[in-house]
Amino acid sequence: MTSSPSHADNPRVTTVGLEDLAMNARATMERMFNHAGYPFELDYAIIDKLRYDNVKNRTVSADIAFEYKTRLDQAAQDSIMADFDRFKAWIYG
Repeated sequence: MTSSPSHADNPRVTTVGLEDLAMNARATMERMFNHAGYPFELDYAIIDKLRYDNVKNRTVSADIAFEYKTRLDQAAQDSIMADFDRFKAWIYG
């Protein structure tokens, strides 16, 4: 199934790609907060306490967003993309 997501034309819904957040963090966060009707404060971009074992950094970085490319072989990446094909509008390939 390759149809558009049902939210695609809904003005109440916005999507945020991890890649956008990592590569253009401030503008993306400003857009997120603007969409929700709240002011963005730069302090929101810093993680003060690393509470979970999988949190590796105090900020979002491009290295984290693209880490799967170094950890998963091409067959695994292709399999995941095939499994999530109907959501391709949400996934950066």
